[in-house]
Amino acid sequence: MDKFYFKYRNVKDVSPWSGLLNVQKLTETLQQTHNPPGSSQLVRLTNLNNSINGKDPKAMSKSELKKLLNSVVHEFNQVDDKYKEESLPIIANCIIKIGGVQEATLLSVLQHPFVSSLQAPFIDLLHRWRNSSSISDGKAVVFRAVVKLIEKLVKSTGDTKVLPSWLFDSTFLSAIADCLTDIATSRKYFDEQHRLLLKRFTGLIGVYTDCQLRWNDNNNNDKDKLVILLGPIIQCLTSSHYAHIFTNTAQKKTKMTIIENFYLLRCPSFLISYNGSRLEETMKDLLTAMLPKYITILNKIIPLVNDWKRPTIQAVNYLLQIIDHGADRFPKTAKFVSGNLKLIDHVLALINEPLFYDNLQKKSS
Repeated sequence: MDKFYFKYRNVKDVSPWSGLLNVQKLTETLQQTHNPPGSSQLVRLTNLNNSINGKDPKAMSKSELKKLLNSVVHEFNQVDDKYKEESLPIIANCIIKIGGVQEATLLSVLQHPFVSSLQAPFIDLLHRWRNSSSISDGKAVVFRAVVKLIEKLVKSTGDTKVLPSWLFDSTFLSAIADCLTDIATSRKYFDEQHRLLLKRFTGLIGVYTDCQLRWNDNNNNDKDKLVILLGPIIQCLTSSHYAHIFTNTAQKKTKMTIIENFYLLRCPSFLISYNGSRLEETMKDLLTAMLPKYITILNKIIPLVNDWKRPTIQAVNYLLQIIDHGADRFPKTAKFVSGNLKLIDHVLALINEPLFYDNLQKKSS
């Protein structure tokens, strides 16, 4: 399957739906001529997509899903590379169908070749997203579909050991880490054309945060399994983007933007969920760099506490959790934090502010 599935470098970009339309239109055109080479491949692509569309995912049995995926793998392996771009909507359609099946059915195909083959194309999409000003709509559809499937896979089982191993291998995690580093240093992710992909990428970081929380609860040896992401997350949290976004988030707004959610909620959540061997060193370095900036941020927004809405309350809550994650367990870090009297004043002010904790209680209930 890998020989066809996503070898689409140097192929002209298309819209998310034009690939499927092209398959149908090209098939009709080819059928009206003298069946030139490739026409049967396009017909098979169209028939495959029709077959996928005819399936009700919630009603599919384990055997039906396996049969469908076997058929998909077989058909993709028969198609020449020159038709790969037209296959993107079909690939996305199939991934979406898989994500819609019952959890028990989904778990039965975790090791299926189709699921296994998603790693390489998704890494390619991550590279393209990082290295280009934009990626084609067709590829963006596949990007979003793969992330949603990963979210569904992790949600469907409490045991991360049964998940596809490629989700945790160094090649895949390195591609994610590279994207995090780029987000920390580039402003292009603030642009509208990256908004939806950043939303899905943020969801992917949420998946790994959930995995770390599970490993903490089980007290197992996997706590450093995602350590390759830790440094890039810290880069995001110590970047000029973090302080700028926090300081300029309007206190009266009722919903965070995608970029605000990434920097102010998702990155802190990942750090707070990490309890591996590098935590003490990481928190020492982070707080040394960021405590002065935290104080500057709080200096500006605490006088406006009565105007705070949920986004600001959430952001401040995570900021305090970051500080606590270091100071709560490491004496040297605790001493360093307690020596910042202005920070202590701000924390005490928040403790005595009913609006802040009343809203936190509503959020957690």
